[in-house]
Amino acid sequence: MSTPNPGAEVPSFLAWPFPHRPHPGDPIDMEFILDKLAPDTRNQLIAVRLEAVAAVHQAVAEGARKAASLIAGANG
Repeated sequence: MSTPNPGAEVPSFLAWPFPHRPHPGDPIDMEFILDKLAPDTRNQLIAVRLEAVAAVHQAVAEGARKAASLIAGANG
């Protein structure tokens, strides 16, 4: 496996449009590439992202329910 060259030119469809550059703390997202995808692929990608976000929120909600149950049980 070859080592990536950080100075190598990135294919133009993967490059961030000027003036926006990623910043620490930005969500990992690829909004800049959505308009370059075929409509079917774009729709599938958006659906997968929404499903992933929903799963994260469901996991957080379940954890909060379990924590509330533990706290309520500990306080008798």
